[in-house]
Amino acid sequence: MQKIINNALFLVSLLILFILFGFNEWNGDRDAYEDLFTGDSWMSTEPGYTFINNYFNEIGFTYDQFQAIIALICILLIGKYAMYNIKNRLLFIAFYGITLFPLDYVLIRNFLSFSLLIQGISLLNSNKNRIFLYTVIILISATIHQSAFLFIIFVFTKKEKINSQKFLLIALREILQNPPQCLVHVSMQ
Repeated sequence: MQKIINNALFLVSLLILFILFGFNEWNGDRDAYEDLFTGDSWMSTEPGYTFINNYFNEIGFTYDQFQAIIALICILLIGKYAMYNIKNRLLFIAFYGITLFPLDYVLIRNFLSFSLLIQGISLLNSNKNRIFLYTVIILISATIHQSAFLFIIFVFTKKEKINSQKFLLIALREILQNPPQCLVHVSMQ
């Protein structure tokens, strides 16, 4: 019974995150993203994200509809990852909702890219260890946000499983070793 309640709470939490992101009418970067969507800006240098924007704009979607679709995709991918890879999903979603989510719905390109990347992490952790498919996911994600290239490091982990602790340690090491680049990159979001 407890498992059913936890799963229901997890799904309700995902729905709340979707509503907060998908129907958010303003954040620090919304104007820039909306300008990119309508073609009034050349902000993005990532061709994948620009293509997605242009495609949805051309077929008649409004920016609000586009944002809701991106939110749905991201939240479903985060939820899928958590369902199959996280033991305590409620703790994960609470921690995520408080720490990373408030930034994710502002940095839409990064959120979409990261949502795809964690699916690749699942592939590396699977028994089949699909390095080629993981690399393809990195390349696709990098067309949405160039920070995805950082994840190529996991190709060289010699087929070791990548747990969240190892991921955080590698990410922290990269940030501490390259603070000026990280600060410049974050400020360009």
